[in-house]
Amino acid sequence: MGATPSKSTEPQHVFAADHPVRFSEFLVNTLQNNPETDSSRAKNLELIIQQRVTSELQKHLSQADSKLASLGDALSSEPINSSNSSSSSSSPSYTEKPLLTRLTEKITGNVSDAPSQGEEGGKGESGLDREKVEKDLSELRKKLNARRKIVERDEGVERAKEEVVACLKVNDRRPLDCWEQVERFKAEVGRLERSFVDRNAA
Repeated sequence: MGATPSKSTEPQHVFAADHPVRFSEFLVNTLQNNPETDSSRAKNLELIIQQRVTSELQKHLSQADSKLASLGDALSSEPINSSNSSSSSSSPSYTEKPLLTRLTEKITGNVSDAPSQGEEGGKGESGLDREKVEKDLSELRKKLNARRKIVERDEGVERAKEEVVACLKVNDRRPLDCWEQVERFKAEVGRLERSFVDRNAA
């Protein structure tokens, strides 16, 4: 069984057709002598696709790097408005466009001369300025400090909860027998919710 080799040294291509073959001898010889197989063709195609994808990716990466470098150069070479910085060093200048708007304009190439959000006399479109924001923050801090840090537990709810737990421990095989305790607990929780809503709605 193992004395004869299982494969011949030269692969033989035999073409059998029902009709007479009218191919030229050159074409038939080329096909028979071609060492390329289906798997080798698939591998070659895969290599070509990988090379094209890699080249396209490299091209996109180089374009992104050049855009990033040009944006970095543009931002670093932008002049600082010295008149605004000397007059009000603590507050930001509201006459300049926001950084995001400037970057978007540089990327897309669309430069708009429309006023930015913060140009209307130190106020944005929503009419907020520094004093109003500070006032709102102080009011929120007062409200936060006015709230109680520790919530005291209601005695009625605690008592009803303990009754439910005790009943369930006694009737562990028949939990539906504790429906009266559960209804009392629900009533206490409802009362507590109503008082909470009334207290916070005022």
